[in-house]
Amino acid sequence: MKHENSKYGNATIGNGLPALRCILSFCIDIVVGWVRNPDKKNHADIGAAIAAEHICLAVAVQGFWS
Repeated sequence: MKHENSKYGNATIGNGLPALRCILSFCIDIVVGWVRNPDKKNHADIGAAIAAEHICLAVAVQGFWS
């Protein structure tokens, strides 16, 4: 699989993925995370996952994801 829409040409790595990558890392602060009352579960991790998904969707809308 070649990444033909890239301004960097058809660069690929050994497994066929585009040679250009981005790694996102999210940190959470459990002190300010929303806590569900019945079981006291902190949802900071879920908030970070939602934020990551929104970034992935924005990248896809811009056409950078293939």
